[in-house]
Amino acid sequence: MKKIFSFFLALYLMLSIPLTATGAAKVYPDCDALRIDFKPGVAAAGYKNRGAAVFMPKINTAVYLANKKLDSDRDKIVCEISKASSLGTAEAALKGPAVPISLDNLDPVWTARVALQSVQKLQQSNQTLSGIAEIIPSPTVQKNEIELEKRLVDEAVTTFQKYFLPNKFQIVMFTNRDSAWADEALIRYGGSFPGQVSSEIAKQSKDPRRCTFGFATENKTTRVPIYYGCTDTRSFRNIYNFQNPAHEYFHLVHHHLAPVRVPLWLFEGSSSYFGEALGYDEFLNYETLKLNQGMNTGQEFDPDGKGFDPNRFKNWLRTLTPQESVRIFTILEGEPKNRSAYAHYSLGSWATEALVATYGVERYMELWIALGANKSFQVAFSETFGLSPTSFYEKLTPYLKSRVTKP
Repeated sequence: MKKIFSFFLALYLMLSIPLTATGAAKVYPDCDALRIDFKPGVAAAGYKNRGAAVFMPKINTAVYLANKKLDSDRDKIVCEISKASSLGTAEAALKGPAVPISLDNLDPVWTARVALQSVQKLQQSNQTLSGIAEIIPSPTVQKNEIELEKRLVDEAVTTFQKYFLPNKFQIVMFTNRDSAWADEALIRYGGSFPGQVSSEIAKQSKDPRRCTFGFATENKTTRVPIYYGCTDTRSFRNIYNFQNPAHEYFHLVHHHLAPVRVPLWLFEGSSSYFGEALGYDEFLNYETLKLNQGMNTGQEFDPDGKGFDPNRFKNWLRTLTPQESVRIFTILEGEPKNRSAYAHYSLGSWATEALVATYGVERYMELWIALGANKSFQVAFSETFGLSPTSFYEKLTPYLKSRVTKP
């Protein structure tokens, strides 16, 4: 449910390919040399990893073929980096934070890492699943977008199978060129959307924006879970929108566990966090991507109606007090008229990250189970985590401030 276009992607996609003086792809003597230009390794189109989970390699068949001698396991990837190396950074050699993560010690660096490790541990403890989703693409959806959607949603299905494993669910994919098709698809496959899908496509497709929105729902007659998603024919999916499949899938998960009204920060924040964790974890700059996404989705922050200011959210975070944190999160326990004015995606994602880092993802999921047992949010939260939401908002304040201050 994100609508983000980032200049970062333009830079990311425009990185030059190292060539020799004759124009041929560069040959590297070893992986250390290759990773200077391609940090997570490089792969040929259509690669299939045969070992442990790896960070996403750069797709470049020419460079792969020139350095095929480095592909020891013949999986069409050279010099891949295993996710088992923590986050693939120099800090991976460290055992963890000096003091265990808690709500009183939400370390600016390690909170994100510990939370991600908890999510990865849950995923790795489960049987790998694939092909559960029925993908229904429009004729204009690019093949590589469909393949990416399958791979990313399979990770989400695998991760949360203990909590939700439908016999059938559907993904309807359309593009910026599919206004009429998308409206007809909503009628044909079912579900609900506030207004016409075609109107949202038109809104999201005006340059320089790209059509990247999605929404989760269900067929009201068959009760088949379904989510809809837009991709754009003018460019391949923005790196920041790798989070969309898991984001929308987690909406299906929590609706299954607790089909009740919940705080907005929890409703969207949980899906944002798990979307980012499962969508960005294959990139070496995971933490930077996640932080940038939080700032992107907070750009319209304006809780007091002062007018747009691109720096307001960062300035607000820098001077945040526990009292102000409680004020905004209390508003986000309801349904404010202008959601984006309260940075519900960003704040909710960071709040979810803090809870997962502190208690672990399985304890976090107990909150949704409690909500599904018709307990109020206040009771369910207090019973699950041992403190009131208000106390949590206060304790969260230093971590929110650290999103704009270097540790």
